[in-house]
Parts: sequence; structure tokens; C-alpha cells
Amino acid sequence: MNWESAKKASAFILTLLVAFLLQTVALPYPVAIIWPNWTLLVLSGWALNAPRAPSMFVGLVLGVAMDVQLNCILGEHALGLVLVTYTVAKMRGMLVLYERWRTALILAPLWTGYLLLLSMIDHTTGHVANPALRWWPLPMTIIMWPAVDTLIARLSLKPTSGST
Repeated sequence: MNWESAKKASAFILTLLVAFLLQTVALPYPVAIIWPNWTLLVLSGWALNAPRAPSMFVGLVLGVAMDVQLNCILGEHALGLVLVTYTVAKMRGMLVLYERWRTALILAPLWTGYLLLLSMIDHTTGHVANPALRWWPLPMTIIMWPAVDTLIARLSLKPTSGST
């Protein structure tokens, strides 16, 4: 493994770890309802900008960890995150053609589907989740996409042939 790939792997792991910590931190209610879905944002960013990164596997692992940390039905976040990262990776050829704000609008229905899947699983199993804490963060997630995507795009860039 060369230095550039080691830096890229470190950035991949570090950004996902920070996203997981930001997602699972306990916040006061007024902040929690506008707090973006960081794990979803970062996984989508890596699936879009680094197609060879193991985003789906990491989505599975982080999803199970989120289920345990947030006391949810085991596997619901894992299923949703794997489906989102798979779909973003498959749509990559189209998504890279658009500006970041348009990409956010294209990904918004996919992220809504993720939240709908979580809500359906919760409803089916009888798990009670606060709808405001689930749905209100979606607009902030969409707003934060250009900044998160820009950061991940810079972290995932391949070096030019002339650089050392």
C-alpha cells in the first residue's frame, strides 16, 4: 500500500467514524430535530466519489452499530444504509454530471426512501420512534450535501501523474 492509498483509507475511516459519532451523540431536542443524518451523508459521498471504497460493507457495519447504539430494531439502519449506498453507487455515472446542489435534489427522494423504510420497519415491529426526530433532519441533510460532498471529493482525489 503506497502513501496516497494509505491516506485515502485513513480519510475514509476517519470521516465515517466522525459521522457515526455525530449521528449517535445525544443532543437536546431543538438541536436534534435539525441535526443532519451524518452517516447517510458521508456514506453517500464515499459511494459517489470513491466507487472502489467498501461503502456497502461499512454501511452494514455502521448500520448495525447504529441500531445497537440507538436501541432500534437490529438491522433496520443496516438494511437502509446498504440500499442507499448501493443505489448511489449504481447512479454514480449520472450523478457526477450534475452540480452538487442538483445532486442533493436528486438524492433527496432516495434519502426519503431510507427514512420511509425505517418508519415502515418500526411500524411493522411496533417500535415507537419520534417522527420529528426522524423526518425533520431531512431538509438539513439535503442542505449539508454540497459541503460534505465537496470535502469527500477532495479527500478521495487521485494524485496527478506528476505529483510525488
